[in-house]
Amino acid sequence: MSCYHGTETLSKDRNKILRRVAKRVKQHLAATGKSVDNMLLVGIGVSGVSGASTLAFILKCNWGFFRKGEDANHHGGPYEPISAHGKDVWIVDDFISTGDTVRDLTKRVQNAWHVHSIAGVICTTTHDCTSRAIRDGSIHSSVAPLVITPDSTMEI
Repeated sequence: MSCYHGTETLSKDRNKILRRVAKRVKQHLAATGKSVDNMLLVGIGVSGVSGASTLAFILKCNWGFFRKGEDANHHGGPYEPISAHGKDVWIVDDFISTGDTVRDLTKRVQNAWHVHSIAGVICTTTHDCTSRAIRDGSIHSSVAPLVITPDSTMEI
């Protein structure tokens, strides 16, 4: 029973965090005059898919995923083919430490889906690593012009 309670608490905390992230995304969209109808959330790996699918449900927008490079074995390919034409693509992951995965995925999404630029990155946890990756230049405006976390919205 206590194990189930722990899982339930974790799930409730994660939902609260994702709702905070969704609120920040909505605020950004309202400030820029954009709509969720034009959003496509792309999850990276298992943690990103979890966040992207939940956020897409909350925001009522489309989502898809890319497997991390090492996850491409035994599958049809590194991504699920979906239409990104004319969409504002947002990369979603649980946290960003060095920015390597985000930079790699940005290139892969642009090549596979013929997307010219990434609208932003959504980080679904409150780790300070994301701020550090921006400060040290690991994530820069040529990768994504905006990073949204549960606690902040950072223009790069």
